[in-house]
Amino acid sequence: MVVDKHARDAIRSGALSVFAPAVRRVRGRFRPGDVVKIETATGDFLGYAFAQTSDRDVRRGRAPGIVARIFDRKGEYPERSPDEIVLERIESRYRFRKQWKIDVHRNHMRVVFSEADDVPGLILDKFNDIAVFQTTCPAIERIILRNAAELLEVLDVDTLYEKNDSRKRRQLGMGVRKRVVSGEERVETVVEEYGVRFAVNVEEGQKTGFYIDQVENRAKVQELVDGGRVLDTFTYVGGFAIHAAVGGAEEVIGIDKFDRVVQAAYRNADINDVRDRVKFLVGDAFALLEKFERQGEKFDVVVLDPPAFVTSKEHLNRGRRAYFDVNYKALGLVRDGGLFVTCSCSHFLEPSDFVRLVNEAAARRGVKLRMLGPLRGQPPCHPIVPGNPDTRYLKAMFCVVEH
Repeated sequence: MVVDKHARDAIRSGALSVFAPAVRRVRGRFRPGDVVKIETATGDFLGYAFAQTSDRDVRRGRAPGIVARIFDRKGEYPERSPDEIVLERIESRYRFRKQWKIDVHRNHMRVVFSEADDVPGLILDKFNDIAVFQTTCPAIERIILRNAAELLEVLDVDTLYEKNDSRKRRQLGMGVRKRVVSGEERVETVVEEYGVRFAVNVEEGQKTGFYIDQVENRAKVQELVDGGRVLDTFTYVGGFAIHAAVGGAEEVIGIDKFDRVVQAAYRNADINDVRDRVKFLVGDAFALLEKFERQGEKFDVVVLDPPAFVTSKEHLNRGRRAYFDVNYKALGLVRDGGLFVTCSCSHFLEPSDFVRLVNEAAARRGVKLRMLGPLRGQPPCHPIVPGNPDTRYLKAMFCVVEH
């Protein structure tokens, strides 16, 4: 598969996805999951990749988005099998995280973060004694399933769970499955982070079961809370809320639109013995923020951790408006001198753009923000490759609000 110079430069900088518009010529025949060679028009080797689609679809211009995922840039294949290369890489990424003490304050972590860990198309998380994987790459899926028992030993877990139920898989025509593929038949465990415990159900929970990426920001909230009232908007299973309560908040209110996750949040409150100081409400966050303002409510800490409002470049402007609106509403509830923690997990929204939107919302409110340090982001188990901007996505501002 011959690619253009833009793809060449991106791959040399760390990108591992080959997109359909970048393909200049297709050689030979292949099906999804086959190994294909990626090179430039002058024959320079760029890597071996797993085909995401067929040669026929590429030639006919019917291939959607990513057509190949590079797994070997050193030319180890075919002397080494794809299984050997991928399994060795998963093991090395786990060792990397242990070496740099990423799990020193917690017993969960992201073991493989797709392209950031040179295993494109794979998300692999470890929750205490259960590992969960998601993939949109047919070849990676086959490799994981063929070597599931070995991965139990590599990751030191009792259960390997397949959580392949994403909308993206449906769009790619891949099967949708949720099941234990190796080890003990169980879907629930308890994780601990910075002294706070959470029940994790890998079958029913969002994504792989729990949002690991906010772990350090949750711990920071626990550290900064000093009594007072806390509002955790888009609380999910009570992540920031429980940390705030454990940190000493006198009253915590969490908001989420799903009753089942609110019930899970109450369970986590019970696990941490803070049920007497937390209350979770089921409802639309935008509507409840407006209601609280009409009632004259004020909070010492307001946390805003919404889902991704920008899911594609085409939805950028609509997403920007949503971020502006929700930040504007939330800022009206922060008392003078209070803490405002606002986040975005939309990788299509640039960090500078996010900061600008929040600042514009504050200006419209007539308040001033003072950031407590630089923009925060994802933890080290979600590594960032400087040459691949898609690997950086989480943004979190910790601000003091001055009226």
